[in-house]
Amino acid sequence: MSKTATATTAQTSKTPAPLRTEVGDLIPGASVNELFVISDVQLRQGGKTGSYLTFRLSDATGTVPGVYWPADIGEAEEVLREIPDGGVVRIKGDVVSYRERTEVRVTAPGGGISPYEGTRLDPTPFVPTSNVTEKELRDAVEVRVGLIADPHLRRLLRAFFADKERAEAYFTLPARLTGPHAYLRGLAEEAVEAARITGAAAGSIPGVDRDLVTACALLAPAGAILAYEEQGLAHEETRAGLLLPRSVLSADLALRAAREASSIPLATLDRVRHVLIREPEVVRWGWSSGPEALLPEAVVLHHALRMSRTVPEVNAKLERKEGLREAAA
Repeated sequence: MSKTATATTAQTSKTPAPLRTEVGDLIPGASVNELFVISDVQLRQGGKTGSYLTFRLSDATGTVPGVYWPADIGEAEEVLREIPDGGVVRIKGDVVSYRERTEVRVTAPGGGISPYEGTRLDPTPFVPTSNVTEKELRDAVEVRVGLIADPHLRRLLRAFFADKERAEAYFTLPARLTGPHAYLRGLAEEAVEAARITGAAAGSIPGVDRDLVTACALLAPAGAILAYEEQGLAHEETRAGLLLPRSVLSADLALRAAREASSIPLATLDRVRHVLIREPEVVRWGWSSGPEALLPEAVVLHHALRMSRTVPEVNAKLERKEGLREAAA
């Protein structure tokens, strides 16, 4: 056989590397045997053996909740000790639909959770990351800050981003651990989207302070800086994140930035904190039907954030349904 024929034979017989089963591919009714990042592992009381585990699985395509049902008493506690929270594990189980959401169910002895024992692992497939680069997000924020005419609000934002550690977290962290923008750089992406929406809305709604609502849109998702911390390849909630609403944490960061900037009028700071803290109450109380009147900027911000968070989720659901239709065809 010639060298050419040998080379051709070797080339055609080479087996391509197997594709990963990603979180985004998980469909109820399928089985799964794959590596994922595991986090938020919790020991729960209940089940036939008296205890079980709940957890969150993630990779670069998203996150999904999971549950582990042990076969014997004490097995859940043993698995809990072996699992590296925020580390990579192999999951062998089934994908199910529970209470209208997809989850991974691991039932012993057929299924299992085992720590990854390899020496090297490329983290890229396991860390969800925004498609928007950090530079693009920084540039977009700079543009929004530059458009703010109010000198006090502009100085407040400059002070906020002047802190290098805080700015790095702002442009790195996810906006939340599950759901929309639950990936690296998701915080900044959500803020930029909300700022664009509020800017457009303020231009067409009389009585809305464009500068105030834009500044608050950039600050509103920032509570994640105090709410989350790195845990291996994942993120976990801090004590502050567990105890306080994100809106309060965002207002706290605004207060810190105001102190660093100095000379920010109290009236300006009060309006910023009002919009940030009261924004989540719009659904409960409406425009001004609550115990205290809401500034219109809180209403505009609320709906801008909802649009930023909901539209991608709706699109994702439509894509999943379309995928199911194609798979069934």
